[in-house]
Amino acid sequence: MASLMIVGVSLLLLLLFYRYILFPTFLSPLSKIPNAHFSAPILPLWIWSERRASTGVRTLLAIHQKHGPVIRLAPNEISVNSAEALRTVYIGGFEKYRWYLDAFVNYGTPNMVTMLEHKPHSVQKRMVSNVYSKSYLQNSKDLQMVSDHLIFDRFLPIMEDLVEKGGEMDVLDFTQGVGMDFTAAYLFGWSNGTDFMNDAKYRRHWLGEYSTFKMQLPQKRAGGEVERWCLSMCEAAERFIHSETIKVREDRLETQPVVYSRLAQSLQESSAKSDVPSLKPTIVTAASEMLDHLLAGHETSGITLTYL
Repeated sequence: MASLMIVGVSLLLLLLFYRYILFPTFLSPLSKIPNAHFSAPILPLWIWSERRASTGVRTLLAIHQKHGPVIRLAPNEISVNSAEALRTVYIGGFEKYRWYLDAFVNYGTPNMVTMLEHKPHSVQKRMVSNVYSKSYLQNSKDLQMVSDHLIFDRFLPIMEDLVEKGGEMDVLDFTQGVGMDFTAAYLFGWSNGTDFMNDAKYRRHWLGEYSTFKMQLPQKRAGGEVERWCLSMCEAAERFIHSETIKVREDRLETQPVVYSRLAQSLQESSAKSDVPSLKPTIVTAASEMLDHLLAGHETSGITLTYL
């Protein structure tokens, strides 16, 4: 009896050794990829530690420079750093890592960034891809009016005033405001958007809120100022779309909430065709997507205008 127990325990240990050490280190298809860390084939602890310390990007860049465009981070995780590899990943329909869902969900509701599976991501992407296409943007009367007023009635007067009176400007702070005004006006319509260029006090307050927001987990930031702020613009756009008394005045610019209206309409049509009823109101699902567009739009635009 004792000998059978010894044999059983020995077999179990051998099985565990094969499953968690021998196979991932030497026999797995990923074993041919250079390891970013000696423990990468067995445990993900080292990369977790780097990410918690916010040093992951610099560390991975240095390792890629040493070992090439593809490296192994953990038993079932790799990092790629080449245009060819990125094309393979994006075109190949690979599922995303759960980290995206844990980090970027808004209102407790998925958006394109947090959709891990390829199919739902593609479905929602098709809902708005047309209004972001080059041909659509070039021919959009709404974007033309928004651009004219933002450049000639906001941006240039602020620059002229600064030149006349002298003084200093935090360029990154201001250009993020420029990016936000353009993005919000296109998403929600001129009258429902932001005026970060002129309202410097609120712009700085909001950027401070956002610097905290983006470091928090979704559960921590849920219902906070940034989410409430975006939802209020969605509600304003919704009222604009359904208002029967909108009057075009010569002294007041009005443009359509191009992206919000397209997404909201597509979500409603999709929900009507689905056999499974949506548990979230359309406006909440749309708000999750719109907030992601606002955050990406203002930050990337500000960095590009400032440094490039």
